Amino acid sequence: MKTILPLVLLAFAAAPAGAEVLSLSAPGTAGGFFDVFVNLTNVFDAPHDSDFFLGYGFDVSFDASVLSYAGETAGPLFDDISGNAGITAQVAGVATNVLLGPGDFTEPLNLAVLHFGVTGVGPTTIRISGDTANLDQGLIYLSGSDAISASVSVNALPEPNMGWLVGLGVALLAWQAWRPTLQNR
Repeated sequence: MKTILPLVLLAFAAAPAGAEVLSLSAPGTAGGFFDVFVNLTNVFDAPHDSDFFLGYGFDVSFDASVLSYAGETAGPLFDDISGNAGITAQVAGVATNVLLGPGDFTEPLNLAVLHFGVTGVGPTTIRISGDTANLDQGLIYLSGSDAISASVSVNALPEPNMGWLVGLGVALLAWQAWRPTLQNR
């Protein structure tokens, strides 16, 4: 019995706290500036079926040689508290109405929109993670927090420099003006 009890407790500790599904939505190929939508579904599935959702917090990681991070916009039901003193999560939001309960919104629940710029070329992965050991991170419910993790792959192709586009346009106009004089010979 002594050896079974720690295994049972370990099994309960390893079980996921919530059934929510966190997803990142981004274009498969991106150039210039683009957005990544952070959405949540099954917010009030067990064990949170009679709970209230308060907010979220997470960190963002990506290859800085391919992308630049331009900030975030909180979802429509949240206030952005990312830059507030004492907040250690890179991206954080609190429900505007303080408590979101079942029936207060339709899913998916948009937590935030992350804004990126393309600075390099190639495939890259954008990851978010929230560790419940940090009080500012995870999906924060009235009854406790759930750890979160999600990723999305993007193929970065920077847009051509404006100078190249203007030069190409001038070259095409010059070629067009020159071409009729060749046909008249």
